[in-house]
Amino acid sequence: ELRFQLQRLESMPPLVSEAAMRRLLADELGPLERHGIELLPPAIAEASVALVVRFLQTGGEQRCGVFKILKPGIVERLQQELELTWEVGDFLDQRCEELQIPAFDYRETFEKVHDKLRWEVLLDQEQRHLTQARKFYANDPAVQIPTLYERWSTPRVTAMEYVSGDKITDHCLDAYSDKQQLAALTVDALIARPIFSTDADALFHCDPHAGNLFFTSDQRLAILDWSLTGTLTEAERVAIVQIMLGAVTLDNEQIARVLCELAERAPRPQALRATIDRWLRRIRQGQLPGLAWLVGLMDEAVDKAGVRLSGDLLLFRKTLHTLEGVLGDLVGEPRQAARDMEPEAHRSHGRLDTGGSLEGGEDAVAVLGRDAGAVVDHAHHGVLAVDGRDDVDRGSAVSDRIRDQVADDLPDASGVGQSPHPVHAGQVDAAV
Repeated sequence: ELRFQLQRLESMPPLVSEAAMRRLLADELGPLERHGIELLPPAIAEASVALVVRFLQTGGEQRCGVFKILKPGIVERLQQELELTWEVGDFLDQRCEELQIPAFDYRETFEKVHDKLRWEVLLDQEQRHLTQARKFYANDPAVQIPTLYERWSTPRVTAMEYVSGDKITDHCLDAYSDKQQLAALTVDALIARPIFSTDADALFHCDPHAGNLFFTSDQRLAILDWSLTGTLTEAERVAIVQIMLGAVTLDNEQIARVLCELAERAPRPQALRATIDRWLRRIRQGQLPGLAWLVGLMDEAVDKAGVRLSGDLLLFRKTLHTLEGVLGDLVGEPRQAARDMEPEAHRSHGRLDTGGSLEGGEDAVAVLGRDAGAVVDHAHHGVLAVDGRDDVDRGSAVSDRIRDQVADDLPDASGVGQSPHPVHAGQVDAAV
């Protein structure tokens, strides 16, 4: 019920009048006619911070675009609300037992993400992110990032390409397999690609609710609203892969060590190992270590063991949560959608040259919900790309370091090492 109420805030009926929109644009750009632009009201979307209205460029090259415009007074109101979150944080920290909520260091958490949330009203920052995202996804024909129109963009207005399509949860797909493919593409673009990026610091989208994800008329995934982003360092991406390797080898010690390295202060060791044991038990009982499993483990590690993550990792955890809900709405089975992606990858594991079998025949690439063979083909070349193409030269130094660091933490083919479950050399590639 709470999720449903929050979803209603993702896109609301337009409240800002056409006259107000025209005044806001004139203040930023001057007369639109001078730019050869015809505004096409009403607004097609409005959320808490901004509204979006279409326009047509009539002079010279004709193109259809949209203006994203900050709402009047929103900068001041957002600052007031962010300051109030600190007071809310203090209130919650003092009343955790009374309210029967987890002891979570709420004020500290709000402070960590304060600067990121301010980006919501810094549209020049969003424009930089949009340019970075287009470069990041440039080689993926299945993903569309709107083109930025810099000449008509200001700190309060972003002009960009119009994307024709609908929210991915409003798709017209009937076949369950088609829904799964769209869900797998979504996981690949928003989770797998950042984790296996060849960049030193990998960009990820921090607000992937359904209103920001469109299934386009040419059947691509369009990712909108790049105001709130984060980055995963090479070390953080290594750690995420190591956690999943620890999951498929049922290695409590490895997962605990990695979570301790990620934590900004030492967690409670006994509580952490007990938490990991509970989540490894799920794997022994048949759950694949996928997106839902990773979200659950991170949640409980924070809640029960006092793991405190960096601001960007907190936002990545939020991204996982948001995406899990979107996948549920997309596929139509809210609590199972993220796990539905895992058997799909599992069924393709016969293509893997693993040099052995994991317990139960599971492959760690199931965490990404995508075709295992494509990922492993790249891993065998020492490249952690996930786009299914053979661009083995791109960023290979970063990729090789990630792969080597992951491999160093695994037991050898004879089974000597921390894990009670032997892992063969080929399984390093399969798990990566």
